[in-house]
Amino acid sequence: MGIREDNESLMGEALALITGPRQEVYGPPAENFERTGLLWTAYVRALGYPDVIIPATMVCHLLDLVKLSRLIATPDHEDSLRDRFGYNACNVALVCPDVTIEAEPVAIHDEGGTVDGMVVQDHRTFSS
Repeated sequence: MGIREDNESLMGEALALITGPRQEVYGPPAENFERTGLLWTAYVRALGYPDVIIPATMVCHLLDLVKLSRLIATPDHEDSLRDRFGYNACNVALVCPDVTIEAEPVAIHDEGGTVDGMVVQDHRTFSS
C-alpha cells in the first residue's frame, strides 16, 4: 500500500483477522452478519417500522459507514482503515459465495510491538 513504514498491508491484516481470530470467535462472516441483521431488524421493528428488513450485506454496509464516519474525523486512523477492508471483504464473501477469502498470517501491531493471531485495538496514527 505504501502508507506504512513497516510495509505490512492493512488489507492483509484485515483479511488475516476475518479469516482467523474473528472467525474463530464469532463464526463465519455470513453467519455473524446474518445474526446481526436479524437482531437489528427486530430492534428497528420494535421501534415501529414493521416493514424493515436488514440483510447481512446491509450490516456490512452500515458498519463500513461507521468506520467511514470515524475516518472523516481522523483520516489516518489505521484501525478504521483496516476494519473497512474487513467489512468489504466480508461483503464480497456474502455476495460472491464462490469466492474464497484467504490470508497469509500477519502480525497485528499494537503500540508495544506485535501480537500474532490476536485482535488488538490499535489507536496509532500514521502519516500518508
